[in-house]
Amino acid sequence: MKRYLIAFFLFTTSAVQSVEIEQSNHLDVKVSRNGPVFQVNVSYQVALDACNAFAFITDYENAKNIAGIKESKIISRNGNKILVDRVIEDRILGFPLDLRTVEEFTEVSKQKLVFEQVRGDAKFYRGSWILIPLERATKFIYESQFELDTFIPNSVINYFIKNTSQMRFEQMVQQAKNVETHPYLTCQ
Repeated sequence: MKRYLIAFFLFTTSAVQSVEIEQSNHLDVKVSRNGPVFQVNVSYQVALDACNAFAFITDYENAKNIAGIKESKIISRNGNKILVDRVIEDRILGFPLDLRTVEEFTEVSKQKLVFEQVRGDAKFYRGSWILIPLERATKFIYESQFELDTFIPNSVINYFIKNTSQMRFEQMVQQAKNVETHPYLTCQ
């Protein structure tokens, strides 16, 4: 009985924390699929000024602090274009999912970032970040489309993507909230 109470407490505590993140930061994660192509749309807001918000989403190597991203290294910078090499390691119902991708990020402005896989294990992956300054916060809007090239059935991938996307963006919100108390040096 004691084990059940502990498990219930842990589950409800994490569920309450998740709801608090969603409500206080207006986190909205939507995952849809059109055939084999996934579409992810996310928005949230954090009490960051425009400079810190942009520094946060362009801190490419810090992405390795998100669950599942093992490596994230800048390969090159050329003007507003940045090549980033990423290794993603995860498990889907016991099946290993290891992806390597090189993404080209284009810093279009201090409020828009677009990215596209230039080589890697996905059939394709592309998307954008848009930052909307608010009175005392910044709204982050993320959208992406991708198609994986894997032997794992689409129904299993669909379940995995929907369930892990929420958790990963909750982690991003938490990391962005940490910037509130530890702003980037370039923004001070």
